[in-house]
Amino acid sequence: MFKFLNLNQIYVMIGVIVVLAILVGAITYYFNPQKMERKEVILNTEGEVKIPEEWKKYENDVLGISFYYPSEWGDPYTGPSKNITDLATANKGYKDVTNDFFYAVKIYFPEEKTPVINLYNNEYKGELYPNGDALPFGYVDNILEVEKSGNICDYRVEFDHRPDYKGTIDEVYSECKNKVRTYITRNMEIYENGTLVLYNYALKDSSFVKLENGYFDNVLISYFHTAIQTPDDGVGMQDILEQVNDNYQEDKNNFVIFINSINTFKPAPPQEESFEIIEGENPHITTIRKYYFEIEKGDLGTAYNMYQDKSVSFETYEEWYKNTLIANPIEFEEIGDNRYQFKVQFQDNNQKQKLYRVIMEVNEGKIIPISSEEMAADPILFGDMTAFVKQKQLGAYQFKTYLVLSENGEEYVLDEEMAFEGGGKMFSGSLEFSPEGNYLISHIYGYEWSGINVYDIKSKKRILELNSPSMASFTPNEKYFFACAQNELGGDYYGTVYSVPDFKEIYNALTRKYSVNMNCEYDEEKQVIRFRVDNFYDSENEEAENQSKIMEFSTITGDVEIIND
Repeated sequence: MFKFLNLNQIYVMIGVIVVLAILVGAITYYFNPQKMERKEVILNTEGEVKIPEEWKKYENDVLGISFYYPSEWGDPYTGPSKNITDLATANKGYKDVTNDFFYAVKIYFPEEKTPVINLYNNEYKGELYPNGDALPFGYVDNILEVEKSGNICDYRVEFDHRPDYKGTIDEVYSECKNKVRTYITRNMEIYENGTLVLYNYALKDSSFVKLENGYFDNVLISYFHTAIQTPDDGVGMQDILEQVNDNYQEDKNNFVIFINSINTFKPAPPQEESFEIIEGENPHITTIRKYYFEIEKGDLGTAYNMYQDKSVSFETYEEWYKNTLIANPIEFEEIGDNRYQFKVQFQDNNQKQKLYRVIMEVNEGKIIPISSEEMAADPILFGDMTAFVKQKQLGAYQFKTYLVLSENGEEYVLDEEMAFEGGGKMFSGSLEFSPEGNYLISHIYGYEWSGINVYDIKSKKRILELNSPSMASFTPNEKYFFACAQNELGGDYYGTVYSVPDFKEIYNALTRKYSVNMNCEYDEEKQVIRFRVDNFYDSENEEAENQSKIMEFSTITGDVEIIND
């Protein structure tokens, strides 16, 4: 927060009825010390791998890694922080083995069926068995050996501590080529006091690379394709392939190209910059810039001594700013004698960058902070109007967000919401003016809840509130407003058209209490608002209809045409 001195997978209980003959066979295997013979092929011949032209490039200068990836995977992001800037503090809980990120940070893709890139600290010794009761028995893989050789073909997965622990993991198939190891693991688990044995088979691809960032330098990349659970202990590659989708070979080929596109490099050390003197600049603005320069540089003692009044201790001040990465003041405006309003781009290490609006006075080279407000998002413009969201911290765990409209330099607070840790509501900063600028749409959210509010610009009043819309918009001529929702958690299902400016509901695509898949859009060419519903269920009459329906509301005539797929 920007401050001033004065301010693995969890298993569900399984109920399976298995015929006695299968149980006997499965239990016989459990007590048989001989396991299925491992089928393994090691192929080291690497062919030429070409990167498709339409693929996108990702580069992380802090981690020291870059690669190409298909756009359909979605843009990669890091965890546990999406803004990794300082590796030493990137994961404060990395020693907690109950944490998915222990000894590691990760790079994810947002879409399903995509690789996970695990970047491990040198203290990481291997993957632990999924059941916490098995933790005392060690690790299920040999990642330490792979770290030494750097060759993914040396990677193995195996866990067997019978009779101390009944669960086991082994590999029943593997091959290795083009820097990728493909393997099937078999996880045996015992249920019902030993009377039921089930096997979880998983098909994965993995690869390994070394980095040079000095902290998370070992990288195991995993691609999970599919898994099945069965009492059969003899499942092989062909059985697994029957479970994967038709795109398996394409997915695998993409993974190979992705792996072979990875480039590693040593991150460049940060360069120390000197303070910029701007000829002819107002000396008071120079003083303000110098203050934030000292904070960004980490010379907090010098910055602290630039205050005219010191109302808290230096120890408290140091705690506020010790993790600062960026503190950049911009857009200065003189608003009174020695008083200035400006914005500050501010970012702590491993945190999202924030924008603050600050008012400050300068007196004989000393600064006097007046106010600081966080701008929850960049302002949006329409003609001479500006809309934005600002935020004020009221306590350690409580703050207010304000929806603000500025017209001709005068600001109006259209709405405000109180939020606190674990509850309340707040404006998200996702704002939109209507096509002709008569209305403002603001997104608002809370704990496991979201919605939108619509405000009339002229009256400065809220005129409509909606829960959980997946789509909400005006028609281009602002004659109608429409919205649709499909929120199973909150029970919000609707597809509605409102007349403007009275905002009366004139059409509802759901005439009874339905549970549906719902989406809506405006077709500019046909000038219709189109609602599509799929797999809807009439909860009043307990009837399910699996057909799809399309309803088109004409913005010219107001008539509705129903189209069945």
